[in-house]
Amino acid sequence: MRQRRRRASIQTSFHAVDEFVLVTTGPLTNWGWIFKNYPEIIPKVAGIYSMGGSLSGGNVSPYAEANYYDDPAALAIVLETRIPFHMISLDLTRQFYFQAEELRTLQTWAQEPEKGGRATLRRLSAKMYLDYASKDSALHDPLALLAFFDPEALEAQWTTISCHQTGEREGEVYRDPAGFPACIYGLRKRDALMEKLLSSIEMLGQ
Repeated sequence: MRQRRRRASIQTSFHAVDEFVLVTTGPLTNWGWIFKNYPEIIPKVAGIYSMGGSLSGGNVSPYAEANYYDDPAALAIVLETRIPFHMISLDLTRQFYFQAEELRTLQTWAQEPEKGGRATLRRLSAKMYLDYASKDSALHDPLALLAFFDPEALEAQWTTISCHQTGEREGEVYRDPAGFPACIYGLRKRDALMEKLLSSIEMLGQ
């Protein structure tokens, strides 16, 4: 009964949608499971922007980034769908962080007096980003969303990749001529992306 309800819920969720784009900021476990069990959804997915992976060293092992290390099998399932896959890797996100002036702007918003309403949203959002920056200066997750909204600010390169599933290099993404298509990115217009991010925070208070 529970399985039938789950299937009905998933089918209902996507029935009215002709096409959509995924932006993911964590392991691909859920989407790997959905694509494996409900392949009829795959044609509806126009693209996937996934924060994860690294071609130049990881952050949870010398080789692997945390999201793909957590569930490399799910990444393999997603790649096998051949949905256009955009990898927002550590190679890119390690170049994108708040500079001193931008941190001061966030601090100003975070210290705004309690006014309630939308101003509270901006204050809380600024505090969240300051906390984020204090733990890891690179803006990993926000860049996945920004890459979707403003791909022209990035340098795109299509290649083919695979992911080690086991062993010492488990979770490592690597270029593989026999692998699956993926777009990797370099940073072209850092200031334009940062302006978009800060503007989105500022608008919360208006």
